[in-house]
Amino acid sequence: MKRIFYIQKNDRLVLIGVLIFLVVATVVTYIANPSSDSYGGAKENTKAELFYFDPNTADSAQFARLGIRPRQIHNIYKYRAKGGRFRRPRDFSRIYGLSEKKYKELEPYIRIERRY
Repeated sequence: MKRIFYIQKNDRLVLIGVLIFLVVATVVTYIANPSSDSYGGAKENTKAELFYFDPNTADSAQFARLGIRPRQIHNIYKYRAKGGRFRRPRDFSRIYGLSEKKYKELEPYIRIERRY
């Protein structure tokens, strides 16, 4: 039974070296880019410029200025491309990936034209 799990000395050294390399690479990657594990790759606390906007007609530059992350902007465009319309401000809160905190921040600035 002991011989089944036996690893020669050279093989053990290589295995230990590979494990150390993986741990160091993981730590360095995390230190270099700590926001990589958040959804969309950007932090929620980015400085946002608040202004009145219509989510049915706003473009990606306006959404970005509002502090909405790229993945959320993509979801808004997908929703509108499939015929989705925001009829009241609360509808905007249903965008996938948009946090309740971010929605509450933007809610007073949402102005939807009557035609929607």
